[in-house]
Amino acid sequence: MAQSATQLVVLAERDYCFGRGQLTLRIGRVDYAHPVRYDNDIFYRVHGVQVGWTGADIAEREVLVRARLLPRPDR
Repeated sequence: MAQSATQLVVLAERDYCFGRGQLTLRIGRVDYAHPVRYDNDIFYRVHGVQVGWTGADIAEREVLVRARLLPRPDR
């Protein structure tokens, strides 16, 4: 099940797939029901909005993010 969240995270390139450079993302939904094993770690599919250095919204993004960097799912 995908859960909604509203949190701004700053991700290093090594902590998300697939892109280049640092990514600032306002999390919209996290698909906790479908973990993905990649690079010897657990990632989750995250849908959100990329935020630029000025604070302006850039574009919607869907990326895989390391589990340890995400808010814990509500139970």
